[in-house]
Amino acid sequence: MRSNSRELNLNEIINMFNKVQYCRLAVCENNQPYVVPMSFRYKCEGNGFKFLFNSLNEGVKIKFLSRNSKVCIEFDRNVGNAIDSIIVIGSGRIFNDPCGDRSVILEVISSKVTGKRTFLEI
Repeated sequence: MRSNSRELNLNEIINMFNKVQYCRLAVCENNQPYVVPMSFRYKCEGNGFKFLFNSLNEGVKIKFLSRNSKVCIEFDRNVGNAIDSIIVIGSGRIFNDPCGDRSVILEVISSKVTGKRTFLEI
């Protein structure tokens, strides 16, 4: 199997954010990565994006994020014989959800967003 790829432009990236329901949020502590699927909301801010995630206020991702703010978010979807994927590098923070007593909001501000369409030839 061979593959080739091209970069996604900003409009394609935004279009994908609007179409996918879930992403994968990665956090890390002491060289131990942890990845979890999450639903999300986003908005454009300046030259980057802000992502919001709802979460319970306990667990591995909360523990790791409270000690290390660096995060990575991955989005993907199949498009015919291709896969679109977006990687977001950024920093996250935790704040209380005003609507829930056992939940928090995770906010991620992007520092780098890259996207690719990889074409698969079988």
